Parts: sequence; C-alpha cells; structure tokens
Amino acid sequence: MIKISKESISSTEDFINIEKIPKNEVQIVWLGQAGFALKFKNKLITIDPYLSDFLSKKYKGTIFPHIRLMKIPLQPDKINNLDYYLSTHAHSDHMDSETLTTLSNNNPNCRIIVPAAEVEEAIKRGAQSHQIIPINDGERIELDKDLTIIGIGASHEVIKVNEKEEFIIQVIVFPIKGFITN
Repeated sequence: MIKISKESISSTEDFINIEKIPKNEVQIVWLGQAGFALKFKNKLITIDPYLSDFLSKKYKGTIFPHIRLMKIPLQPDKINNLDYYLSTHAHSDHMDSETLTTLSNNNPNCRIIVPAAEVEEAIKRGAQSHQIIPINDGERIELDKDLTIIGIGASHEVIKVNEKEEFIIQVIVFPIKGFITN
C-alpha cells in the first residue's frame, strides 16, 4: 500500500539536505519546469533538474522568450550530496548544461543516467564521462536492492532513434520494489 501525505518544507535547500527519512518512504519535491528531487533510503535523486535561467538568456528578446514557470528554487552549487542525476532527454530544460556541469563537478560520486543515444550530448553539456550510465528502451538498472530504473522509449511528436536504434528521447521510470510488482 502506498501512503501519500503532504508536508511543508521551509525551503528546497532544506529538503535536499535532510539526512534521514523514514525507512520505506519516498519524498518528492518539485524543482520547477519538469524537474523533481526524490529522497528514498537516504539517496538523493534528481530528474531533469533545470536550476538555471539558460533558456531565458538564450531566447531573450525573441517571440518565444522561454521564461521560467517559477523562480529557481535553489542554486545547483548548493547540492553536494547528489547520488543520481537522471535526464529524460536532451532538451535544454531537461538536460541543462549550467545545472549539469555544476552538479557533476560538485558531486564526484554521483551517477548520471541518460538515454544511451544522448551520452555524447551529456558530456558536451558538462557531465563527466566516468559518471555516466546509459540506458535504453527496455533496459533495467538496479541502483540498489530496492530501487530499479527501467528505460521506456517515448517522444514529443515523433520517436527519434540514432544509427544504433537507440531512442533519442527517453522516459525513465523508477519502480520501488514492494510498491510495484512485475
């Protein structure tokens, strides 16, 4: 059974720095745009963290200025305990170079999980190659005994694949053993 509750936090930075959470509880906080931070068994995981204003700067003065939906909830240099960084695809508000570079540098033990077809792009955007774990459609990555990631191919309009038939746009799901059965 999954229990869902709502709790207040004083800040996103406080959430990031909480050291212990209840044993079988998943805690989630929205980072704005499509980004989330999750805590499970004292592991910190981010999904598509967009913690800069890269797109607003890039598109300033254009017909589509790409203004953020909310203020940046915390600066990426405030995150020094990241275990896993997940990117669903390489759009700049999902694999943000300013955020990725900082998180990769400040969290040397962090594993960066990206679609297999986007490994080179992740490196160009600041991920250190030794941190990267590629994932493709249908692949499973066991992060620990209670946390598995399964790659699911997806797209915005058209499914795109590279020359190796790897999905360029990917969605990653996280079955937590005991909550989701096969």
